[in-house]
Amino acid sequence: MIRTDGSAVFYRFLDLPYPSIESGDGVWLTTVDGRQILDACSGGAMVACLGHGVRELAAAASEQAEKISYFYNHHFTSEPQERLADRLLGKTPEMARVRFVSGGSEANETALQLARLYHVERGDTDRWRVISPAQAYHGASMGTLALNGRPAVQEPYTPYLASHLHLPPSTWRFDPTGEAALAELDRLLERHGGEVAAFFCEPVSAAALPAYSPPERFWLGLAERRRTFAIAHALGGSKPTS
Repeated sequence: MIRTDGSAVFYRFLDLPYPSIESGDGVWLTTVDGRQILDACSGGAMVACLGHGVRELAAAASEQAEKISYFYNHHFTSEPQERLADRLLGKTPEMARVRFVSGGSEANETALQLARLYHVERGDTDRWRVISPAQAYHGASMGTLALNGRPAVQEPYTPYLASHLHLPPSTWRFDPTGEAALAELDRLLERHGGEVAAFFCEPVSAAALPAYSPPERFWLGLAERRRTFAIAHALGGSKPTS
């Protein structure tokens, strides 16, 4: 065990001893003193875990690192990047292009920037707010932290966070049909329509509401409002019409 008061590492939890890991195999971690620990957390917020000691992954990473370990993708590209982008678009034809980043927080930060730039380039500079379900998680950076509506998570950083808009999640217990969430969405659009730049949501939640997905009616209603809002926006209006 490594005690935080005797380490030069700035740990997240300063009052806990940390097991020192020597190796991993599949879902198991082995400490320096030979103990085995089931790794139930290294996959991040319940989103992915490829396992430890996967030789095919290590071999592919080693082969690529021997060619080039890093390049600045604002100015360069590579055959593996282009090949992976083509493969992803083959699986998701709704997408036009792919941008690779290092994690979920950065991906959502990039989406925020893209949404803002889209409206600025159109001359619609009043649009900056995002609507998202309150019980959600979109990242740990200041931009993404503002996207959820959970005060317990946002404190004590609220002075740094943008004032986005939130609606209650349509869970089976409180809103099984999704109609209450859609009604709140309509209220927010009626009040703040000219400021709304984007809607953020999780198709399947992870950290906030594990394995939760809104009911089909919510998705259908969201698509209806998106089309209506897009038409009104294209015609120069600031609010959707019904």
